[in-house]
Amino acid sequence: MTTLLSPNQTSNSENNIRKKLIIIPAYCNSLGGTTVSLLMLAIGFSRLQASEQLCILIHKGSFMEKYFKDANQESCIELIEANNSNEFLKSALKWVNKQPKHYPLLLDNLVWRSYLPILTLFAPSLRLSRRQIYHFCHDLALSHNKFGYLARKVAFTSLAPGAICNSQFTASHIRSLMPDIRGILYQPVDLEKFNQNVNSAAPDNLKPIIDSGARIMLTPSRINKPGIINDKNLRSLIPVLAHLKEMGENYHGVVMGEDQSPENIYSRDLLESAANAGVADRFTILPPV
Repeated sequence: MTTLLSPNQTSNSENNIRKKLIIIPAYCNSLGGTTVSLLMLAIGFSRLQASEQLCILIHKGSFMEKYFKDANQESCIELIEANNSNEFLKSALKWVNKQPKHYPLLLDNLVWRSYLPILTLFAPSLRLSRRQIYHFCHDLALSHNKFGYLARKVAFTSLAPGAICNSQFTASHIRSLMPDIRGILYQPVDLEKFNQNVNSAAPDNLKPIIDSGARIMLTPSRINKPGIINDKNLRSLIPVLAHLKEMGENYHGVVMGEDQSPENIYSRDLLESAANAGVADRFTILPPV
């Protein structure tokens, strides 16, 4: 991708226009690896004075729109109006089909089950256009359901994207779905945001836990559905806390993250599990700060 998008490079198309990388992200309404990585990419293009060669399609009114605007990175985004995530993807792909065919398309972690029929539907037009298509794999995109795996297999075989993976581990497992692996792209850390030398007080709702004298196991994470492959291992914290309690150790597990489930049912499930394990007083979920 670096050589493809060098600021001094021109396109091989007949009209000699520079290529522009179009990106469609899977998640526009949560703070996670996708959002942070895309913002870092936009900042990198800006520092290379190549923002005109990047276009990130973002769901209008989403968290990601605000995140980019707060960082003054509006010049490289295109807002797509839609009622929900599926409609956003359909509208985004229709928008892509109207763009010059030499603009490459990067699909960023589009492995949701509801996205697969949409990708399959648009695959013929994307392939016939001979547009370069890539897919950034943040995880293994696995499904224990054979029909779920088949849907992924059909969608990505139809698209035949060049796969970019976030780790060697992902690359070693993704080949059955996307065998054309182009490389590993380790996701960046926002050094300005996460390495500020600021002596600030702890958040108010964390102070009582600190003052208790317990050793804190701090886990920033989204609160995901129980039992899914990508559940962030939050449920493994509870038996660990229970074992440490049996050993006489004083540890407190603190999860800081968003729960977007109806009535916070995922968080309630975790808290009930902690109560059943006898560590309700040693397990706390706090909102992100």
